[in-house]
Amino acid sequence: MRHLGICDDDTVYLEKAAELIEAQAASFGLEITLHRFSDLTALLQAAEAGEYRLDMLFLDIEFGEMSSFETAKRLSELQPRCYIVFLTNHLSYVMDSYEIPHLYYVIKDEFPVRLEKIFHMYFDKEEHSRIRVSLGGETEFLEIPDIFAVERLRRGSLLHLNDSECRTSLLFDEVKDQMRVPYIIRCHNSFLVNLQHVQKYRINLFVLTNGTEIPISRAYQQPVRELFKKWQEVWI
Repeated sequence: MRHLGICDDDTVYLEKAAELIEAQAASFGLEITLHRFSDLTALLQAAEAGEYRLDMLFLDIEFGEMSSFETAKRLSELQPRCYIVFLTNHLSYVMDSYEIPHLYYVIKDEFPVRLEKIFHMYFDKEEHSRIRVSLGGETEFLEIPDIFAVERLRRGSLLHLNDSECRTSLLFDEVKDQMRVPYIIRCHNSFLVNLQHVQKYRINLFVLTNGTEIPISRAYQQPVRELFKKWQEVWI
């Protein structure tokens, strides 16, 4: 079951778009629950409550004299795995939308003919949001956002999760090659870190939200500083 959402203060358009989304999902055999929101406050309240995780959100940009960009940025912090599709009647917001990670930007009149492509893009992103690892002789898939850090071992790698660790026979570079996402950075010859889980940043150390400490080697201090700054500008 996937949780999708649509948020638009034009309730007539919201229902028409919702019907298209449900029909497109059904054509792919995708079982969904589509959550409808007619105001930004209700959307944020649902995200903060955390009763479900939105997999994809269709979000209107214009809400009266306000835009939804700040809401989108906050939602990305609360639910970073949610793929946002911006809906609008104007192209003038395109440049502003680049400040916020999103899957697609679509003019409302073109929404019916773009929707199939949007779902294909979503499936492609989902495919690359997991890594395949060998654990105890079996192949398992782990969600990249759930991995706090990766540590090189003599034989294989150690994956640091929230409250556990997983040893895999995959070499460090093999794991790294599967984690080509902007929030995973290298901070040491033997460590990758997930910036989504950083609680504190020092010149030579990351402290993660679960208390794990990840070293930053001297050779990586400058590139890490630059990458962390860019991360803050987008997400914080």
